[in-house]
Amino acid sequence: MYQAAESVVASGYYADGIRLMRHAILSLPKTAANDELRHLLLVRMAHVQLLAADSSGDPQYARDAAKMLDAYGQRHLALFGDDRAKERDDVFEMLFSAETLAEELEGSPGPERSTERVAAADPTREPGPDPDKETHAGEDLEPEFSRDVEVNRGWFYDPDDARVRARLNAPSSGAFNGLMLTAGGDAVLSGPRPMVRRRGKVERVGPPPPEDRDVVRLARAILQASRPGLRECYRGAAARSGELETTATVELEVHDDGSLHDVRVIEGDVGDGLGDACVIEHLAKTKVARRTAARMRIPLFFFYDGPQTMYEWGRKDLRKPPRYYDVGSFGDPPE
Repeated sequence: MYQAAESVVASGYYADGIRLMRHAILSLPKTAANDELRHLLLVRMAHVQLLAADSSGDPQYARDAAKMLDAYGQRHLALFGDDRAKERDDVFEMLFSAETLAEELEGSPGPERSTERVAAADPTREPGPDPDKETHAGEDLEPEFSRDVEVNRGWFYDPDDARVRARLNAPSSGAFNGLMLTAGGDAVLSGPRPMVRRRGKVERVGPPPPEDRDVVRLARAILQASRPGLRECYRGAAARSGELETTATVELEVHDDGSLHDVRVIEGDVGDGLGDACVIEHLAKTKVARRTAARMRIPLFFFYDGPQTMYEWGRKDLRKPPRYYDVGSFGDPPE
């Protein structure tokens, strides 16, 4: 995921790079062995946030970097002590740069059109001419008008008419009319579409055993609530990577209120790093009905289904037309 982040950053897509770096940091196991790697990732992510703020002119990126660096600066002392004070000074120096950049971007003047919009709304200005009055100047306009409209509310055909009855009894109105109304060939019933299914057993992380039925029901509810968003995540990932089938195992924690937390992709991938990030973000926003708190792993299968087609017979494709029956006869012919 980090390699994908550096790739998109090199192409100038800083926002996507920030998302990937954030999820790479959150995906690291929360152990002391990863503190050094986590430090490098945090500093690099803050640098990319400053690049995003400078290139887009949006101070929010710089504010986010300042907030993260301020919290991490306090945490750095507890993690590494005074032995790495120079490293901590670099963190606070970057924090100062982030705050300075945010203030500069917030204080920069807006575009000229904003000034024009405020001036137009000034109540002290004299109102301009009414274009409608100038257009219709000298015309004698009626204040209102009315008209009578006759609407035929009867049926468009008479069921007792001989010609209508003949048409209803014709072969084209029989049980096989589906074979006669279209031209011959393959018709697309539904085009290719992204799909997501659960593949394999749902496992509870920690007691009770993995075969817990409540956990299986909870996984089903999570998948039903998040399925549309997961499809869209995979649609974008498949367009970028070209993978039409992929598997990924997500691990998450369900709280008592039904909210999902600490979502991670622990095995496989959803096409690419951005696909993983999209799935993580979407599941983190998903909420199910109030359930018992649990932590679980859900194996998912993403694939493209379709297109679903059907071969339709047309009148020109029938070498020997079958025997048709009247509109009331839908069963097999008597022998």
